[in-house]
Amino acid sequence: MDALCGGKPLTRFVDQYFTPLYTRQLSDLIIRFAELGATGLFHLGALEKVSRFEFARQVAEIFAPICGEICPVPFRQIEGLATRPRDTSLVSRLIVDRTGIQVPGVGAGLLQLKQDWEMMNERVVAV
Repeated sequence: MDALCGGKPLTRFVDQYFTPLYTRQLSDLIIRFAELGATGLFHLGALEKVSRFEFARQVAEIFAPICGEICPVPFRQIEGLATRPRDTSLVSRLIVDRTGIQVPGVGAGLLQLKQDWEMMNERVVAV
């Protein structure tokens, strides 16, 4: 959030995609798989894929709605760094089909993260 609220615009790729999943949701899903006795290889990410730009926009909307600007830029490889693919998203459809477990979306994960963060801060203040 410091970078976003620091006064300088952030740039994020509008055409590089991934499926970010809040780690608490991931651990909850793993526990549910174990309880169901699910076996096999599953891809597990958020329900939908988003661009790096869209993800940053959603983070800003939930955590820092009055802070700085996020500028969309095209994906490009930076010389000297490892080559990165444009799309690293995972398709979690098999999980839904085989187990009936619903995989959360990106926005739901961010909202849960914010709720968890606020609850943690309340506990710290209460101590």
